[in-house]
Amino acid sequence: MGVQSKFNYFRSNSDERMNLLFKIVAAVALAALLYSFVRDCDPNGSSHTETTTRDPGVARVDEHRRVKAQLQAEIDSLDGRIQQLKAQRLQQTERAKQQHEKPLELSVSPWEYITDSAYYLTEAYQVSITPHMYTAPFAERRFELKSLLSEGKSLANSLATLQHVTQALNYLYGFVRFDPMGGVDADLHFGVAGGDVHSLRASRPFRAPAIVDTVTKRNSDHLVHMVMPLTGRLDKLRFFLDTFVTVYTQDKNLFLSVVYFGTDDLAAAQTIAHEKLSSLGKAKPVHRFLRKAGAFSRGGGLQHGAYSTERWPAHLKQSAAVLFFIDVDILFDSGAVSRCRSLPERASRVYYPVVFSQYNPDIAFRHLDEMPKLSARTDHNYTSGFWRSFGFGMVCLHYSDFKASGGFDLSIKGWGAEDVQLYRKFVAQSKITVMRAVDRGLFHIFHKKVCDKSLNADQMRMCQGTKGVSEASPEQMAYLLYQ
Repeated sequence: MGVQSKFNYFRSNSDERMNLLFKIVAAVALAALLYSFVRDCDPNGSSHTETTTRDPGVARVDEHRRVKAQLQAEIDSLDGRIQQLKAQRLQQTERAKQQHEKPLELSVSPWEYITDSAYYLTEAYQVSITPHMYTAPFAERRFELKSLLSEGKSLANSLATLQHVTQALNYLYGFVRFDPMGGVDADLHFGVAGGDVHSLRASRPFRAPAIVDTVTKRNSDHLVHMVMPLTGRLDKLRFFLDTFVTVYTQDKNLFLSVVYFGTDDLAAAQTIAHEKLSSLGKAKPVHRFLRKAGAFSRGGGLQHGAYSTERWPAHLKQSAAVLFFIDVDILFDSGAVSRCRSLPERASRVYYPVVFSQYNPDIAFRHLDEMPKLSARTDHNYTSGFWRSFGFGMVCLHYSDFKASGGFDLSIKGWGAEDVQLYRKFVAQSKITVMRAVDRGLFHIFHKKVCDKSLNADQMRMCQGTKGVSEASPEQMAYLLYQ
């Protein structure tokens, strides 16, 4: 006969519920002891009223009865409070579900299937992940599920021993559900070949929000030093500088370093920058052009711009600046710059924003009579683009933290990988927290991508993967394929 047990693997974070449960357990235990003592002292329930002198033992029995009744009343009250809390949570969940505009068939949170070797997820583009995958956003979930399986196996075999099952139970399969309104639920199944299936169920409810810290940061006057490597791409440079001018009118604590590789179109690029930015720099310089020889290297250009003191304006303090590594094909607003300034914390936290990557406009806007202007393509929806969760090129951090990390691996040549290596350095540091979050003010402008045959295997894989998902959404690609 199968065993179906609920176990509290996930401890509730609700202090109120834990206190209530602790009081109930303590009260029940005390009541049981008192009842046993009363029964031993006066098994017949006699009050001994026939004696003229009140027996001290009888007085103790009466006191025990009074305490027992009081404890029972407290237990009833606490039980009522628990039922009230459960009803409130149910009402909140139902209210949230009603307010959430979602078709009825999508209102149920799906369960995810987990085995010893893989987790089968419901997120788009994530069919399954193996236990060896550490990439965000599934790293935390992977560790949580691994711990759950380990505890579940141990408890299952303990229950099997109590049920006199001679064979060790094997983990068969399980399901986990992440309910945004309620918490995390798990249903794990164990058994032996040809035998019963034993189910263990766990739940970790979400608790009410609690303020754990408050921080006041007076950094509105901190300089944001944008560093951008470049070679050619003059049309993109014009648009980038137009954006810079617009943002600068709202936030004047900005400075731009353009690190230009080679000499091709160098004069034209400098002319464009002078025409676009000269009006901003009458009181103080707002940009500089740094030349760098050799083949284009994104990591090398960013590092040169961050470290170099060449033509660094005297009124700026490089050591106090917040670095913002950016590319010429990024559209940004003043909100993104403000977050870049406020979120990094010296020797404590670096900020890695997730940008919204735009699809090929010829596909995304093919149904429109007129193509929207580039500056107007700022909608966040599944037909216009996607959150570039695999990209680590944009980063905001203090100059001192970048220098302490040792910077980029300059042995990496060609496209990609240099940003991932720097990201891994910060993740590996125990003193540095990596804040990884989507930023609604950053857009990666679509451009055709060419994967050079000289790239190594890892770089080629990343390049081709990026190229594959950046063209259009799956629905749009299917339409083009089957129309």
